[in-house]
Amino acid sequence: MPPGTYDYRKTVEKGHGRLEIRQHWTLHDPAILAHLDPTGAWAHLRAIGLVERQRRVGERVTVECHHYLLSAPLSAQAFADAVRSHWGIENRVHWVLDVAFGEVAGGARVGHAARNLAVIRHLALNLLR
Repeated sequence: MPPGTYDYRKTVEKGHGRLEIRQHWTLHDPAILAHLDPTGAWAHLRAIGLVERQRRVGERVTVECHHYLLSAPLSAQAFADAVRSHWGIENRVHWVLDVAFGEVAGGARVGHAARNLAVIRHLALNLLR
């Protein structure tokens, strides 16, 4: 990619017995975005984000890549902050639902029971907070 068409940020974190390397790219060049979406199917597309996560635990290394369609031309730093913030919220909510409410162990599998119980659990969690 030509200079000025993208932004890049790399973070390295070590803790809990693992090393995590995250690389974030945002592509915000209007000409390239128009080429990638010639029919305008992605309304309000202003950038594309890519996160590559490399996680090392002992000798085991895993790599994941995630792509994002962005409605704002974020810098790589702002994009990295938004992604981390989103997953922090997701992890806190799911952890509480799993541990406090036993959502994963729930046996509701008939009809709409699982969905209805999930709504009640979320309502209870929001009321408690």
